[in-house]
Amino acid sequence: MTAPEHDKALVGAYVLGVLSPEETASTEAHLESCPECRRELEDLRLLHEELGEVPPEAFLDGPPEGGDLLLQRTLREVRGISSRQRAWGGSLAAAGLVAVVALSIGAGVFIGNQSSPGSPGGVAAPTATPLPSGTKHSANVDPVTGAHLAATVIPANGWIKVQVQASDIAPGQRCKLFVTSKTGEQQQFGGWLVGANATPGKTITLDGTALMSINDVASVSVVNDQGKVLVNAPV
Repeated sequence: MTAPEHDKALVGAYVLGVLSPEETASTEAHLESCPECRRELEDLRLLHEELGEVPPEAFLDGPPEGGDLLLQRTLREVRGISSRQRAWGGSLAAAGLVAVVALSIGAGVFIGNQSSPGSPGGVAAPTATPLPSGTKHSANVDPVTGAHLAATVIPANGWIKVQVQASDIAPGQRCKLFVTSKTGEQQQFGGWLVGANATPGKTITLDGTALMSINDVASVSVVNDQGKVLVNAPV
């Protein structure tokens, strides 16, 4: 994709949730009318999940150590592209892999260097973009695990964007985010690793997308890598 409206970097940044509200709104509007970019979005989401990357919020103290090693790993992934990725076209898959990892590292630097709005030299908070009609909100606390989850499900044209805030999850957990339909279909739209020294009560905020109509959504949940549901929020 070479035309400005088909900017792969913007789609990759959208997958990671690091765009400004204005860029997010513009990208979502374009996605609704562009099947090619919707396919690109899904491909990058799959690549992001396959790489097992930690989301930008995990890089609050700066970029990850060994960033060069991460890039080298990505290049190895590119050289060993699977047959399914070849079906998309080698150059597309390779560019997508590099774009996602480069954006992950860059987002860590960006977030880690931001100051709070009230601090000297702080970055002014962007003006909130009004949520579209039909947006749904849900929150829940699991009585057993004590984990908190708040979810906002935003409708698009046949797909959804999901924004979540999770906290009070035990350290060391490898967490996956799922959206479940009313028929029981599950789609993973994100994940992260809770550090061994995570601060109790610290909230992590993540964005993701899923190919599901908002009218079909039944719940959003956090599940660990053992398959245990840590918290579920009915929508």
